[in-house]
Amino acid sequence: MVVAAIRLGHGDDFTDFNLGILSRRFAMVMNRLGVRQVDALCDILSAGDAKFYDRFLAELVPPTTELLRDPTFWKLLKEEILPALLKQFGDLRILQLALGSGEELYSLLIVLHLLEMRERVAISCAYACEQNLSLIQRGLLPIRRKDLDENNFHALGTQSPYEAFIKSELDVVSFRVEYLEGVHFFRLSPEFSLQNEGTFHLILCRNQFLYFNPQLGMRNMAVLFRSLVGGGVVALGTKENLESYQNDSIFTVLNGDESLYRKRL
Repeated sequence: MVVAAIRLGHGDDFTDFNLGILSRRFAMVMNRLGVRQVDALCDILSAGDAKFYDRFLAELVPPTTELLRDPTFWKLLKEEILPALLKQFGDLRILQLALGSGEELYSLLIVLHLLEMRERVAISCAYACEQNLSLIQRGLLPIRRKDLDENNFHALGTQSPYEAFIKSELDVVSFRVEYLEGVHFFRLSPEFSLQNEGTFHLILCRNQFLYFNPQLGMRNMAVLFRSLVGGGVVALGTKENLESYQNDSIFTVLNGDESLYRKRL
């Protein structure tokens, strides 16, 4: 009922999401928004109230849990993947598709600046709703997670100070938003549509396919592969496996532990 109301009122189609995960998220969102009955939620959603739907999506999308999550992935990206792509292609285009509170984008920007290659990379970053975008652009980070985020940063093996990217003022911790300059933001619907975004050399889509059923996973992965240049690389989450969506005639495994795959030429 909720999926049908969203489709009617706003055009987004959650039909092929993992319904177990989706139902739990719907229940949580209803509690946070103070809507007690499913019928009442459906009435509001189907009526097409854009502001309510934006709030609904902001609560529905899980926040990213930490900065530089899975440090071994970002270290591999820093030391091997990005230098190799730069050598192969020259200037790069990178697509960041993790829908959350911004930490995946901040992590990417940190790595690019540590490599001193930011000026050679164009970045496109997806967002789910306007509140989601506003949160990303403000750069706020949970103060309770400060030590974890900083430990992940130092796990990259860099001598650069953490404070070059993160600032703390009283009880507020934030990513330095000046690093967001030049990033192109666009809204991403549940059924991926990237035809207006061009092609990319690296696509980061970590921990997103966990929310899709196999049918939507295959459709969205096909969109990613059409958007990836030959020889380009796609990164999934460590609990996601590209073999579930594509066969090995289309890709080669770069690093199975970190779920990194290269598109065949």
